[in-house]
Amino acid sequence: MEENKRRDFLKNTIRAGVGIPLLGMTETDAEEVKKPRPFELKKAANPKKVIVGGAGIGGLCCAYELMKLGHDVTVFEASGRHGGHVFTVQDELSDGLYGDGGQEHITKPGYE
Repeated sequence: MEENKRRDFLKNTIRAGVGIPLLGMTETDAEEVKKPRPFELKKAANPKKVIVGGAGIGGLCCAYELMKLGHDVTVFEASGRHGGHVFTVQDELSDGLYGDGGQEHITKPGYE
């Protein structure tokens, strides 16, 4: 009798776990699974008071999405301005031009 190795046992278990639910599917069922479904959030039935720490781009987006769902959101920021690392330069440029800076922090080592 051949000895079962742990690796073979795990491979076969995973294959069976993935394959068994697919046995009852027809071709049309498989097509339905592949179709992207729209993701829609509903308004909160019981709105909450939410505190978001940080007015960077992530904190502001989070606060905005929570407000759209009907929650009462307060954003706290430790520095004197919102935007986090991202900022807009207007003073040094003429004719109403502006430039955005700070995005390089997102691509520095340590962020993946």
